[in-house]
Amino acid sequence: MRAEDQASKVTFWVEDRDLKRGHLLHVVNRSSDAITQVEVLIIANVWLLLPEEFGSGGDARYTFRLSGIGPCTEALFDFNHLYYRFGEDQQYQPMTTDWGARVQVRFIDRKAVVWNRDWDHLWTGKTAMPEPEDPVDVANDRSQPSMRPLDTCESN
Repeated sequence: MRAEDQASKVTFWVEDRDLKRGHLLHVVNRSSDAITQVEVLIIANVWLLLPEEFGSGGDARYTFRLSGIGPCTEALFDFNHLYYRFGEDQQYQPMTTDWGARVQVRFIDRKAVVWNRDWDHLWTGKTAMPEPEDPVDVANDRSQPSMRPLDTCESN
């Protein structure tokens, strides 16, 4: 069995729902074993919508830490529970779009190996999550992702 067998079964994607319901991030563990110490980083480029205020920078960063995602389970992160503001004198606004969001997921497999996944790569080792150039003030409503079992699962 290859070292990355379990890790290759942990994936994610962003579902583009209608404008009212916003986006939904799916983090899926299709493995028959749980993953632990899950860290999900969402980096949204808010300057894409308001370039006159941000120029070419301005990342809204959201980090979620979960004790784990069970076997054959999907974690759902609703972007409507993520908020941003452009300055201390502004109200927090819900994130209703993914704004070209980048996502990185870090987790530990059943053999205690630390894995990282982004849109294009899967690698081992505890590497630093990317730092923002011009961070935007963010918040979330403290809601945790909803978990749901998958209809099918792959054995390791």
